[in-house]
Amino acid sequence: MKRPGSKGFTFVTASSIPYYNTMKKLLFDLKKQFGCSQNIIGYDLGGVSEDKSKMEELNAVCGLEWRKFNWSIISADLRLPLVYAWKIYILAEIYSEYDTFTWMDSSIVINNGNSLHTIFDGMENSTISKAIFPRNAEPSHGVQFATNVRIYNFIPLVSNLIKIDNKWDERMICACFSIMHKSEYTRQLLKWALLCAATKQCINPDGSKLGCPQASSTPSCHRFDQSVFALLTINNEYQRHVLDNGEIIYNI
Repeated sequence: MKRPGSKGFTFVTASSIPYYNTMKKLLFDLKKQFGCSQNIIGYDLGGVSEDKSKMEELNAVCGLEWRKFNWSIISADLRLPLVYAWKIYILAEIYSEYDTFTWMDSSIVINNGNSLHTIFDGMENSTISKAIFPRNAEPSHGVQFATNVRIYNFIPLVSNLIKIDNKWDERMICACFSIMHKSEYTRQLLKWALLCAATKQCINPDGSKLGCPQASSTPSCHRFDQSVFALLTINNEYQRHVLDNGEIIYNI
């Protein structure tokens, strides 16, 4: 399994004009930590490719492949950047091309690249999942608190896992930083995530709003791609608890 620092390891990010400067900082951090042996794939979400000065800067970044995201592959009612359907489409595209990759939002800051090695050690020896959303980027609130209940019509929450852990809710993951290695687990994860991202009432149900009030037990906001991956991850983890003669009897 390739890992950061290995020749040809792939990092993926995306940016539009408003987030260009934070993406520049991420590119600088990646090159500082890992040098020019890494592949970096950057997606233009709007306006960057048409800016001559910005493209001159990007063309000078070693190992960077710049792609213009094709918004037309997403239905018109899901093309709003803050719905984040685009991110799931990008992850699926990269998954079809590479065995292992790391997604980073342009806002991610890398202080110590070596800290990723423990994650890859766990993935290699199968002690952790082949899809990881590192915890240092994890929000403090729960999944159900920040998820529109209408999404459960498409991705029902397996609440028995929460009962196993004796708590009302699971902590929300943060989809701004993820590591994926090709496996049946990640194939299923991205298959269902992509189906949700293609369905307005799944990823962006009526009444969805990003901003959350103070924590409570009442769902009052929605985290779009985060909610999608959180529900699928909870269901996948519950799948590992339910065994019958060595055979998994619950599948997402």
